[in-house]
Amino acid sequence: GAGRVAADVLTNNEIKLNGRAAVYGDVYGKTVELDGQSAVYGNVYYETLKTGGKSEITGEKIQKHITVNPYPIELGSIAEHAARDNDNNKIPLTEKGKQAIDKDLRFKIDDKDSITLSTGVYYFKKMEINGKSKVKINGNVNIFCEGEVKIDGKSGFNASGNAYDSIIFADKEKGGDGKIQVDGESEIKAVVYAPDSEIEINGKSKAVGHYFGRQGKIDGEGTLQTPDKRIPAAPIKEEDDNLNKIKIKEEDGIIKVEVFTFNAVEINIYNEDGNKLDYARFSAPKDIKGTFEYSYKIKEDIDAEYVCEIRVLGVWDKLVRTKKFEECKTINIKFIQ
Repeated sequence: GAGRVAADVLTNNEIKLNGRAAVYGDVYGKTVELDGQSAVYGNVYYETLKTGGKSEITGEKIQKHITVNPYPIELGSIAEHAARDNDNNKIPLTEKGKQAIDKDLRFKIDDKDSITLSTGVYYFKKMEINGKSKVKINGNVNIFCEGEVKIDGKSGFNASGNAYDSIIFADKEKGGDGKIQVDGESEIKAVVYAPDSEIEINGKSKAVGHYFGRQGKIDGEGTLQTPDKRIPAAPIKEEDDNLNKIKIKEEDGIIKVEVFTFNAVEINIYNEDGNKLDYARFSAPKDIKGTFEYSYKIKEDIDAEYVCEIRVLGVWDKLVRTKKFEECKTINIKFIQ
């Protein structure tokens, strides 16, 4: 598949990346395996590392097995509290006037419906959102679900909200299936704690937040990212195909840099002792069309001998091109779509 993760990924067991899968962050696993055109844009910590195909690791390869505490929080007491003292009776009707929770404590909305859950604790046996339906979050919402959580058919859970406003606890031991599944171009923003469950993000679905499960799978073009990291807009193949078109040259005393809109350009000015005298970073405005240009001038008070270093960064701030010049006064940077 072509699943992408903008987060650090940690497991005590095995991590497999294949197809065009990519992780924009660090990877920690006992066994880490990369195949196809998969990539890790970060460091890899491992006991055993296997690489094949055209896979790549841009950071360091560190043979050290770092583990997470294998003993999860005991959910029994949380389940008892949620079952005994919850706010289920405060759940409103959906926008279409339907009951979202039935007598068996199964929460379900479908058929382009929507509902808003406000601050509180909710207890469900199963949770299902499908048919282009939306669950909105107002305040801080904690949900304990004993069974499956499924979001499907271009639906959303807290899709326009803050991931930290909603925590979902899932306990597979009590509910049987207990799988957390996001399918069909759907989206979820939440913190999910499901230590005995499988978490799957399939198709073109998107998950934002933090996810703790027994096993995780991202298939198709599914994506997962933490709130503080973003998946780069530029496809990796597009960057690779255009590397040889990046230009850094000097003409008539002016350094001219020509890059693409998914690149960033850093300028470092060092004196002869290697001390940094100045720094600047440039990137193209979001959703630019055509070209965009910047002009950078060296500070006038820098009069000693110095070296100007140009650094071009690509996906996930990976260094893709660098060049140094003796003294220069002006640097022109052009971003091309």
